[in-house]
Amino acid sequence: MSDLFPPRSSETRATGEDAATEGSSPARERLRELMDRAEDVHPADSSESSAEENARERRIPLPRWLRERLPRSLLGALPDPGRAGCFGVVAVAVLGCAVFAVTWNSGGSGTPVPSRALPTVERAASTTTSPPEQLVISVVGKVREPGLVTLEAGARVADALRAAGGPRAGSDTLALNLARELSDGEQLYVGIEPPEGAERSGGSGADSASSETLDLNAAEEEGLKELPGVGPVTAGAILRWRSEHGEFDSVEQLSEVDGIGPATLARLRDLVRV
Repeated sequence: MSDLFPPRSSETRATGEDAATEGSSPARERLRELMDRAEDVHPADSSESSAEENARERRIPLPRWLRERLPRSLLGALPDPGRAGCFGVVAVAVLGCAVFAVTWNSGGSGTPVPSRALPTVERAASTTTSPPEQLVISVVGKVREPGLVTLEAGARVADALRAAGGPRAGSDTLALNLARELSDGEQLYVGIEPPEGAERSGGSGADSASSETLDLNAAEEEGLKELPGVGPVTAGAILRWRSEHGEFDSVEQLSEVDGIGPATLARLRDLVRV
């Protein structure tokens, strides 16, 4: 300012005073006043703005890395959440990143997996609703209730005897194979000899005879002793051979039993089976 208004010499001052007294300019005095005021105002404004920015930055306790990346205009607009609020914001951000990562990894290729076709119920029901076949068996002889019995398919001789009330006391059932599977229309003779040439309905005479022959692999000593030419000693020998060698594979193996020769074997060939 001193350059704009250099000091006046004594001569000039004298003449200036005269000039000022005569005609001083009000505009010049006003300009001087405004320039002096500007020098006092601008430094204060700059210091106040910097102080306001510092206070604004201190008001938002955000992490340094986040505060450096946010624009100053956004920092001024954000409210002051406090230290706890800042931690909450960071926790929400971390949780969101974790959920995004899990969703991205679990998504895979996005190819849908085709579901397997379930079997139709109608087809399964058609295979299970067919009624089971029934057998009609004639049971005669020494049973409590001789006559016709109705059995389910797959029934055995023992089932037919049970349906007929069971054998009478003292009746011989050793000649019957109780485990043999029955067929429809069959006739069982219990404790009696079938009539000569008798043929049961639905079967041959050979089948009827096989139901009356003695099973070598299932017979006990009492049944073996009833065979012609077989006494207690020979019956015991048959049981001993069976325990040592297992089941008989054929009737001809009776020749390997002690006490059974060709003549006895010929008599037993049509009375026993395996």
